[in-house]
Amino acid sequence: MDFRKIKFRQAELDDAEHIGLLVVLLEIELSDRAKTKQLNILLEDTANSCYEMMKEGNYFAILGYVDGAISAVATLSESYSLSGGGRIGMIQEFYVSPDIRSTGIGGKLMEEVKLFGHQKQWGCIDLSAPTIAKLDEHLGFYEGSGFEVMHAYRMRHFINKPLVKNAKQALTN
Repeated sequence: MDFRKIKFRQAELDDAEHIGLLVVLLEIELSDRAKTKQLNILLEDTANSCYEMMKEGNYFAILGYVDGAISAVATLSESYSLSGGGRIGMIQEFYVSPDIRSTGIGGKLMEEVKLFGHQKQWGCIDLSAPTIAKLDEHLGFYEGSGFEVMHAYRMRHFINKPLVKNAKQALTN
């Protein structure tokens, strides 16, 4: 059993550099695992963009700490979708440092994301995942967190279930 202390908080403007670093680490890991070309992502530019988007109120982040060290991040934005029930949340980046993934922090971070979505009164939370061929290792995590595959690269977790479960059902009624 892991007895490390895990806690979360909503990020503030002063956290932009830490968020930027975790996002850069995410991009490096995804590129390495997929054996694709790494994006030309620079920490300073990423941190500055994060700061500006958070300052404008268009970008949010939840930070996860293990024993006081920032170890995880989920970044979110707000959008609109008719099929999602109006205002929705979008998970832009979701990263947990590899050395603490076995602590369960990823699942707990996802619960914090859902709680944030409830507070924002989003109809659902969407995320875009790697291509299906590369998704297998992550699919179980997302489905276990309540997300459903919508189509090839998009998954959705409904906060408030829509009145009609699917388009086929709507057409037959």
